[in-house]
Amino acid sequence: MSRRAIYLNDHLMTATVAVELAGRAHGAMSDGPAGPWLAAAQRELTAERDLLLDAMGRLGVRPDRVKQAAGWLGEKAGRLKLNGGLRHRSPVSDIVELEGLLLLSEHNLAALRTLRDLTAHEPALHGLELDAVIERAAARRETLEEQRVAAAARALSTP
Repeated sequence: MSRRAIYLNDHLMTATVAVELAGRAHGAMSDGPAGPWLAAAQRELTAERDLLLDAMGRLGVRPDRVKQAAGWLGEKAGRLKLNGGLRHRSPVSDIVELEGLLLLSEHNLAALRTLRDLTAHEPALHGLELDAVIERAAARRETLEEQRVAAAARALSTP
């Protein structure tokens, strides 16, 4: 497998994790202040994953189904983490999930920027509208940080 294929498939794996985690977080927090925003974030993350798949196709890189499955399973396994509530969801879970999304968003944003840089040498990538996607991803990352701070304040303000 080429370095390019490894790089793109690694980012496809984390993009898959981001979509799954955003869906999980939205399902758990849909009634709270982050609910509507998380629904939009999941749609944007899905579009970014689709864009990555498009770029991979244009570059002749096949998706590694094993890595995608590993990412999907890893996100599911991450749900088993105990956060102080056995029968009910703990507010700490909100923080942990938002922090995970923050890390994944930063990773995805780096991949989008790398793809944009690669377009200078790869005509196949022209027309992907990466600047607009990067701008949305950066704005989402800022909003995600605001949501994380608010969730931490709600969950940790009392012992």
